[in-house]
Amino acid sequence: MNAGEAVIFIFVIICISIFVLCLNHAINNYDKKKTKKETIDDYKKKVEQFQKQLDEERTQNGKEKFELENKYSHPLPKLRVVPVYEGYEKKYSYDDIYVAGTQYYEIPNDLKVGDEIKFIEELDNEFDPKAIAVYVKDIKIGHVHKNLIQDMIHDFWARREIVNAYISEIRLDAIKMVIDFYVETKSKYEALKNDNEQIKSFKLTGNTNEEMQANIYISHEGESVTITYDYDKEKYLAKCSGLDIGYFLKSANDYLESIETSYEAYIEEIYENENDKYCVRVIIGEE
Repeated sequence: MNAGEAVIFIFVIICISIFVLCLNHAINNYDKKKTKKETIDDYKKKVEQFQKQLDEERTQNGKEKFELENKYSHPLPKLRVVPVYEGYEKKYSYDDIYVAGTQYYEIPNDLKVGDEIKFIEELDNEFDPKAIAVYVKDIKIGHVHKNLIQDMIHDFWARREIVNAYISEIRLDAIKMVIDFYVETKSKYEALKNDNEQIKSFKLTGNTNEEMQANIYISHEGESVTITYDYDKEKYLAKCSGLDIGYFLKSANDYLESIETSYEAYIEEIYENENDKYCVRVIIGEE
């Protein structure tokens, strides 16, 4: 074999080797694409199966939800006997108040809209010393949320005034209630106001902040007042419907301590001073 034939032979070998490499590469790519396509097809099938299963579950859940809603949810009765409390008038009414923690209790099957609610204080509640449980037909269904409503209920109880509530809506995930607050009519306040020998009048202080000014704005002459001791400020705080409306001067501490809970207190006057701030006077009579 001469030099020319050797060169041609080597060139042919190289060409064959390149062809074989390209062929192997093409075959590998084809296998990979085929495998990838099969994988994608399998994935699509799994997704379709999952979607079908999900649709079936949703359909079933929808049927169950419809059945449950028909079972538990009722429209608010058109005619409901409104309680009448002699010597009291409805002052506040709050709709769509959620009962807290219903998911932790077994709700009775015969629960219905319009059922009367009974509130019971839970002094031994480890999570909230002011907790108020919600009962229907002597069965506990939850609690009052820890908010202004809870404070108002405690305040009305302290004033021996009336809180009435009933179920307003029942859903799969929630129960709502209406809460009505009743206050004494002004006759008792007016009788106390006219008894000059038995009453003391105090102007409240420390109430120029925005929150207390707003609380005073929605209060009225003749509304009942509760008195609590503020240990941080070391003086007594006046509340109306659970809202802070001002402090008594420290000079009144001895008197207020002496009457403890045996008193009647009302807003005597609300007026604006020269700085356009609301001021409050409270009258107190011993029972």
